[in-house]
Amino acid sequence: MSQPVCRIALDIGNSAAKVLIEPVADASGQSVPQLQSASFLFAAQTEGQGDWTDQLCRWVAKCLSPNEAMSPNEALSPNAALSVSDPVSIRWWVSTVNHRASEQLKRFLADQQGPRSDSCESGLLRKLMSASSFDDCWREISYRDIPLQLHVDRPQRVGIDRLLGAYGAANRFGAPVMVVDAGSAMTLDLVTQGASQRSDSADASDTAGQFAFCGGAILPGLRMQQSALAAGAEALANFGSLALSGEGPSQRGADAGFPSAAAVPALGPARDTRSAIQLGVQAATVGGVTWLWQKYRENLQQATSGPKIPELPIVITGGDGTEISAYLGQCHELVPNLVCFALLDLARSATV
Repeated sequence: MSQPVCRIALDIGNSAAKVLIEPVADASGQSVPQLQSASFLFAAQTEGQGDWTDQLCRWVAKCLSPNEAMSPNEALSPNAALSVSDPVSIRWWVSTVNHRASEQLKRFLADQQGPRSDSCESGLLRKLMSASSFDDCWREISYRDIPLQLHVDRPQRVGIDRLLGAYGAANRFGAPVMVVDAGSAMTLDLVTQGASQRSDSADASDTAGQFAFCGGAILPGLRMQQSALAAGAEALANFGSLALSGEGPSQRGADAGFPSAAAVPALGPARDTRSAIQLGVQAATVGGVTWLWQKYRENLQQATSGPKIPELPIVITGGDGTEISAYLGQCHELVPNLVCFALLDLARSATV
């Protein structure tokens, strides 16, 4: 009888690692309904808290162990049936645009198989990972693994998070769809229905999957815009590291300081420097999303020669997705951890 598998989706970005864990109840492959998620900054959030790799492993171990005490800020155990004594294999499905960070975690995880390793709070993770070789546990996804037609010039140079976001959004909402990933940089990509399969194609990436990734745009993220203002204008230097609000996914440690979305004038003008920066970043970001959404719709109309501009749903994800969602006028879907969900889609399929 084969061992049940615990799938862990890991999205390693420029500033944080996002984790989504989906334990499997038994060897038949039936998944536990609940998913547990967490985000870990690459720098320790508070002094003395320890390295992010150790924090991540402790969190995973606690999620899988019903006997481990969880703090109020941690997820509850997703499956009481799993315990330290159960023979379970962990499979890490990994998307990374930050190879230095992913290699750091990969080395840390490989070390957990050693008999002398005691860096994790619980021995559960080491025990689970010892069920098979580490090479079998770690699967880092490339563009070739994603069942999308890639209508771009150099698919190998497109961020893997963009391709996975496109794949995950199309799986859930169909195509065409516009995917906005609001991270350190903000990407705005278009996904359409794919062309008919062509057996004479020289590049398999041209014909893989029913959906087509058509490329998109890259804008500075919210904090990158603030940093640019701070670097270019001496009078604004003191405001460059402030977060857009003091709550929600966009908060970065102790750098909160801007008023919440509801407190900023919707139409302006702002009456103090902090609100003026907030309003300017809001206008640039939401204006960029809206303008590109309109252009993508016009391009779709030209491509299809239809009588009217087609509908184009918007899917928003990323660490600052909640901030973008609060201001965007168009109807949209907010899907946190979209890249992680796409990784789990791949893990459940036979395409990888």
